[in-house]
Amino acid sequence: SRDNGFFLICGNEVKTTQK
Repeated sequence: SRDNGFFLICGNEVKTTQK
């Protein structure tokens, strides 16, 4: 899911940080 945050690539996974 794409949220209004920063897209960080950890390994082979894309996680979004919610602040």
